[in-house]
Amino acid sequence: MTPADIRQSVLLEIEAGLEALKAARALVEEGLYRSAMSRAYYALFHHVKALLYTQGFEPRSHEGLEHLFGLHFVKSGRVDPSSAKLLARLQKYREQSDYGLVTAFTRKDVEQELAEIDLFLQTIQPRLTGMES
Repeated sequence: MTPADIRQSVLLEIEAGLEALKAARALVEEGLYRSAMSRAYYALFHHVKALLYTQGFEPRSHEGLEHLFGLHFVKSGRVDPSSAKLLARLQKYREQSDYGLVTAFTRKDVEQELAEIDLFLQTIQPRLTGMES
């Protein structure tokens, strides 16, 4: 990927992540907590993917994204290990939301995860800001 391609990919992932975050919040307001949890995962997924693009990594799957993030950002100390736990937890919740018909989340559950996503986004924002211009 050229630097321009990387920059464009980062921008597209950020846009997708922000849209998923907005959707998650709207779904919470509608009381659709399973769907909101799924969208919360994708909000985080797209931002982590943008972060990986800034370093030239192109994950090809959800598992690949989790692996690359853990290897190049968590183990290297660039982000707190709690970020990897958040990603893994939300991936599990997304699968439960989409495929586990008996899974139930509360408003509090989703809002707590959204708050953790917000904190994560604050920590990675400086790394992404340089790519947005």
